[in-house]
Amino acid sequence: MQQYLKIVGNGQRTARDLSYEEAKAACTLIMEGQASLPQVTAFMAVLRVKEESAVELTAFTRVARLYSQQLETVSPHSLDICVPYDGRSKTPMLIVPGAIIAATCGAFIAMHGRLGQTTPPKFGVGVGDVLAQLGVPVNLPLQQAGEMLNQTGLAFCASAHFAPRLEQFNQIRLDYGMRSFLNTVEKLLNPFAARNALVGIFHYPVMRRVSEATSQLGYSRTLSVQGSEGSAEVLPNRHTPVMEYTSTSGQITEWKVDPHEYGWWESVPAEMSPVTTLEQAKLTAQILDPSADVPAYYRHGAALTAALMLVGAGVVPTLADGLAKAQTALTSGDAGQRLKMMREDKYHA
Repeated sequence: MQQYLKIVGNGQRTARDLSYEEAKAACTLIMEGQASLPQVTAFMAVLRVKEESAVELTAFTRVARLYSQQLETVSPHSLDICVPYDGRSKTPMLIVPGAIIAATCGAFIAMHGRLGQTTPPKFGVGVGDVLAQLGVPVNLPLQQAGEMLNQTGLAFCASAHFAPRLEQFNQIRLDYGMRSFLNTVEKLLNPFAARNALVGIFHYPVMRRVSEATSQLGYSRTLSVQGSEGSAEVLPNRHTPVMEYTSTSGQITEWKVDPHEYGWWESVPAEMSPVTTLEQAKLTAQILDPSADVPAYYRHGAALTAALMLVGAGVVPTLADGLAKAQTALTSGDAGQRLKMMREDKYHA
């Protein structure tokens, strides 16, 4: 492991990116337990300073996938939701209601993460925490979660069920306390073998590198989105940058979502909900209930997010088409009924 530490951590003048084979070998040593915990911590630190290349991220993710479980491919309209496992600590989460709306409209939304507010650096509320608070099962083994995905259009699987080898690093990540390359790798594990991906990115300069990595990871289409707190929401108070990769073109194109095009541009409500699991779940239920009095900002953001998911999953060709479907699912109450279906006892372990 020392040879790879020297390559990436040998100072500004001589340090360089790892080649694909070097990155693969280094990550294999880590996953096999042949690198000591201090070496793993040092590797996290020097990569954070250097910043991971697209080649390194591709190699790391491919190796990590070898040490995790993955289902057979599901529907062509399946979408891997690749959002940070460290969750949200400052802003309301609209990715969950957006996912339920998209599932109502024909997408198969595959969600995964770590339960509990235990992932650095934010130690925030995760999508699994909110789903659990809503009464949706989140502790199913991967196979059962896959069955739920096929039946309801949405499922969540906890990383402990499909990537236990990765969980062995939880304590050193807690001690380290900062973002590491593992934060990116874990969200790209794709346990449901979804055909497409929606990837949340925190910093715009990182979008190109992550997009290049996802283009090598077997997806048919990926949408990398600079969303709130590194998630993938499309909000009605900002332009949202998107980088899209399709396997048919082999190209990465950049565009943005402009709420003005849909007649929306709204300020964040002054009475923003506290970022707690309970309040996030309450907000989700209100968004999905057409009779509930909730600020339009939240409902519009959830609808825009669902529309982007429908584009990413290949259900609709344009964001406008997706938005029309999403709004119908909301106003009809169908999205709320979908949430009730997900709560049914037959889906619980």
